[in-house]
Amino acid sequence: MLAVAVTVIEVGLIVALMTAGGPAADTLARDTVFAAVMITLNGIVGLSVLVAALRDGQAEFNSEGAATALTSVATLATLTLVLPSFTTSRPGAEFAPAQLAFAAVASIGLTIPAIAIASIWLDGPLLLGLGETQIVLLTISALVGALTVLPGRATVQQGAVHLALALAFVFLAIRP
Repeated sequence: MLAVAVTVIEVGLIVALMTAGGPAADTLARDTVFAAVMITLNGIVGLSVLVAALRDGQAEFNSEGAATALTSVATLATLTLVLPSFTTSRPGAEFAPAQLAFAAVASIGLTIPAIAIASIWLDGPLLLGLGETQIVLLTISALVGALTVLPGRATVQQGAVHLALALAFVFLAIRP
């Protein structure tokens, strides 16, 4: 129920800001979802691993559950945020309507389906495709995440690497 409430609030804010317009309105949904992915993959994971490893010598967790979560996030992020940059149906980083419907169904339960539906009534394109810098950050985050979760244990250094990636994301968001 909490996840639904957070999604409703997030979608409401995104739609409100998109209707206000401005130069960043076309990429607001993409940027918001990408930020959530990067904060989760690097900020939350990095801080959790770092604290647990400092406390216990190493962080231990269920590798199957962690790998399943990582696989889901990486797959959904790739389908909704990377793939639009490489499709040829529309110019730029935009899905054609049928592709957007597929991405929305593939990521059911997330923010993208609600924004995809709202985009029907919003002026302007819904640009979902990430730029080159963001694709590199997402790729290295997924790779580092896999190396972190697959053994079922992680060290302080692995937590620090995730936090370094989180800081790189923040820095590059401010100073592209």
